[in-house]
Amino acid sequence: MEESGEKIFARRHLSDIAFSIIYHTMVYRNGDRSGNQKSNKGRGLMKKILLTLLAAAFLLSGAALAATAAGQVEISLTYQRLSGSASNQYAIWIEDETGSYVCTLYATRFTADGGWERRPLSLARWVKVSALPEMTPAAVDTFSGATPRPGEQIYVWDCTNDAGDEVPAGKYVVCVEGTLRNEDVVIYTALVEIGGPSAEAEVQTEYFGKETEDRTMLSEYFGKETEDRTMLSDVRVTYIAP
Repeated sequence: MEESGEKIFARRHLSDIAFSIIYHTMVYRNGDRSGNQKSNKGRGLMKKILLTLLAAAFLLSGAALAATAAGQVEISLTYQRLSGSASNQYAIWIEDETGSYVCTLYATRFTADGGWERRPLSLARWVKVSALPEMTPAAVDTFSGATPRPGEQIYVWDCTNDAGDEVPAGKYVVCVEGTLRNEDVVIYTALVEIGGPSAEAEVQTEYFGKETEDRTMLSEYFGKETEDRTMLSDVRVTYIAP
């Protein structure tokens, strides 16, 4: 991952300042040890140089920290467990603005641990985008989990990719996909701007399945049984600036 210009500048100049502090300190001490005692004026000047260098190091370290503090994104939703085979599966992941995969925050264990092979329609978009079939078991373990208890669920993205590196400032898409009874799917998406001010993102909803005329959910589910409309709902996405 490429570093920001501010971070590169700070890192390079912190190294220069550290060298200067060490050099001037050694010159000062060696001067005393050799018997070439400096005048009070000379000593005062040396102290000023050292203090200036230390102050510059402090300011640049702050710039470096600011360049890497990207904030975080909070995703909240309400989950309700429903009956039926191939149900109660969902995943949350991040894409960049071009649609390239960044990382996965959570996926239900059944699908993540191989259920996608037995039920290809389960979280099909996430499986494809994340290249799940190519992941190692250790990688899958970092985000997969048991189906949660019903109620509000909160997930936090720390603005890093799947390698743990901080992502550059810019626009990213939070994706939430849910599968109910194998064929009925809901996908929520929300565009967030990393590096901008704190803001709640607008959430868009798409539904896929056999009976598109009845879209009151999987989320406001759509499918055969209109009374089952609450597997995933109240999805909210908020960017929290540092």
